[in-house]
Amino acid sequence: MVNINWERREAPVPGLMLQWRESEGPAVVPPRDYGPGTRLIERSPAKVLDSDVKLRFDPGGVAAEIWMPLPAEQG
Repeated sequence: MVNINWERREAPVPGLMLQWRESEGPAVVPPRDYGPGTRLIERSPAKVLDSDVKLRFDPGGVAAEIWMPLPAEQG
């Protein structure tokens, strides 16, 4: 099962926090070495969206937090 939650936050700058959490699957073991897929998940959004990605390999499932700043509103 995958749960995805998101919320808009105003600090430190307006942005979107996306949380991904896997559960009810096989036990997860943290990888010894990150492969190209894991590096792609962590680095691509950071470059393309100026975001921050944190991945965790918890025994109950993979979890990720992705912070993306929102564009400034035109007033």
